[in-house]
Amino acid sequence: MLIRIIYTALLALASPFLLLGLYKSKPNKPKFGGRWKEHFGITPQLKTHQRPIWIHAVSVGESIAATPLIKELKQQYPEQPIVVTTTTSTGAEQIAKLGDLVEHRYMPIDFGF
Repeated sequence: MLIRIIYTALLALASPFLLLGLYKSKPNKPKFGGRWKEHFGITPQLKTHQRPIWIHAVSVGESIAATPLIKELKQQYPEQPIVVTTTTSTGAEQIAKLGDLVEHRYMPIDFGF
C-alpha cells in the first residue's frame, strides 16, 4: 500500500516533465499538437453515443499489429464504433491512416487517484 502511494505521488510530480519530454520537438517525429489534455483524461466527446470497442496500442508497432484486427472488426460489425488509444505520436500517426474506421485518443497517464 505504501509503495502504491509513493508511486502515485512520484508519478503526479513527474508528469509535467514526462509530458514536456513527449511534446519536445524531435526530428522526423509527428507532434502532439494541442492534444496534451488527453494525457490527463480530458478528451473530446465521441462522435456517437453507442458504446465503442476500445483497443489500446502503445506505439507504432502495436498500432501496425492492431490494424488487421480493426479492419476485421469493422468488416464484421460495420456499425460498431471503435476507439483506439495510443501513447505515442508515431502510434497516433499510424492509426490516422485508418481514416474514418476509428476514432483516436491519447491514453491518459495512469494516476492511482
